[in-house]
Amino acid sequence: MLDEEFGTSKVFETIKNGAQEVQNLWKSKTCVISVVRSYQSEKMWDKYAEKRSGLVIGFDFDILVNSVHSFSRLSPVAYLEEMPKIVISRTFSNNNFLEVLLIKTQKWDYEDEFRTVISDDDMKVLEHNRAAYLKDFKSKQTWFLRIKPEAIKEVIVGDKATPKVRTKIEELKQTLQRRHIRFS
Repeated sequence: MLDEEFGTSKVFETIKNGAQEVQNLWKSKTCVISVVRSYQSEKMWDKYAEKRSGLVIGFDFDILVNSVHSFSRLSPVAYLEEMPKIVISRTFSNNNFLEVLLIKTQKWDYEDEFRTVISDDDMKVLEHNRAAYLKDFKSKQTWFLRIKPEAIKEVIVGDKATPKVRTKIEELKQTLQRRHIRFS
């Protein structure tokens, strides 16, 4: 009967489009913070630090979380053999979406990642308190958090960083004059 009235592919397309629409809406109303435990993973350097030509910023987790605000709670990502089936009516609610964001397949387990999600309303409170600001980034309005300088513990420059990057880091080091930040 379903095939005759709507066609199976049309029903699945409608469900898929609806789920994508909900996901896009949710993404536009939240800020996801993602951090990892260690800077020493070769795969991480290759994937996220421009193949060792970039840099890594090391944070004190306690200070970082407190500087973001009580809205956030860093939670470890679970790495599963395969992604669980998603029940659209249950998964795409605000209460359950974080669960989905905290799951990845085992091929990503080298990341040892932690994540938290802050709602758009909470980001606006942070903005009011001067702890966040909204800015155009790559033609998209993007939230940026102001982090207490004490939360930064180290700056690690990739071994393939260009002389220009190294010079900028050296200038930053001189400008900051923060003894608690280790540069390497």
